[in-house]
Amino acid sequence: MSPGWEQQLEDAAVQGLLNDMASTALGAMRRAVPVDTGKLRSSLFAEVNGTTLRFGAGAEIDYAWYVELGTRKMRAQPYIRPALDAIRSRYGR
Repeated sequence: MSPGWEQQLEDAAVQGLLNDMASTALGAMRRAVPVDTGKLRSSLFAEVNGTTLRFGAGAEIDYAWYVELGTRKMRAQPYIRPALDAIRSRYGR
C-alpha cells in the first residue's frame, strides 16, 4: 500500500457521503417544490466542493425565498427545509 492510503480512503469516504447527501437533498427538493412554470424546479441544485455541500435554488430565481418562507399574501411552500429534514433523517444530526 502506498503511503497515506488511510487518508485517501477517509477522503474518498467523506466525498462519497457528501455526494450521497447532495443527491438526497436534490431529490427531496424536487419532490417538495411547487411547480407552476417549472422554472424554480429546474434551477434547483446540489453541489459538493471539497468538504462543502451547498444546495438550493439558482440565483436567477428572485422569488425562491418567497416560495420557501411565504409572504403576507401567500402561504409558505417549503422545499429547502424538507431537504434538510431528509438529510437529518437519513444521516442524523
